[in-house]
Amino acid sequence: MARPASAESSQSITEDPDCHEVIAGEVAGDLLAWYDRHARRLPWRVPPGAAGAVGADPYRVWLSEVMLQQTTVAAVAPYYQAFLERWPTVDALAAAPLDAVLTAWAGLGYYARARNLHKCAAVVSGERSGRFPESEAALRALPGIGPYTAAAIAAIGSTTGHVLLPPKAHTAIATVTGLHINFGFIYKSHNSSTLGGPCPTVYNIIR
Repeated sequence: MARPASAESSQSITEDPDCHEVIAGEVAGDLLAWYDRHARRLPWRVPPGAAGAVGADPYRVWLSEVMLQQTTVAAVAPYYQAFLERWPTVDALAAAPLDAVLTAWAGLGYYARARNLHKCAAVVSGERSGRFPESEAALRALPGIGPYTAAAIAAIGSTTGHVLLPPKAHTAIATVTGLHINFGFIYKSHNSSTLGGPCPTVYNIIR
């Protein structure tokens, strides 16, 4: 792993508009190798190195992201598996009665999420032939999908090369590069399907 830059050489990318590139190719390789060794095994996550790791099922990504909003991983895991067993596709979920979805959701709280889940499934199934859009902007137009969830679906559930760095990644980047990152999250469409490509570029969006 590359050593962090010294305090004297560190800088804030929000203060230097020319300092957009924050992860060099070799650092990305180190981070991805670390992930392959230490990634948690979760029911909605494709294990590192498994077939289909790039472009995971967007329905499953969306379902897990909605369930995980303000809810712990331990609480979500059994609900996620139960939903998939009962409604394995977005078309199946759209065809389900809303009352059945709300009953299956009972215990997760924030029932507006379940209502929006059902409403979004109906839109994707009825208006998009059961296919989620790949662009972040189109995903945000769907019921119940905000900026972060849209970015996560675009990054994990498609092969278009979207890159999402959630808040916890900022600490890792700051440690490796010495840059002080003080914005909500980073999101950019990138022409590589993974962060392991040659010198990927990440741009900051301050919100």
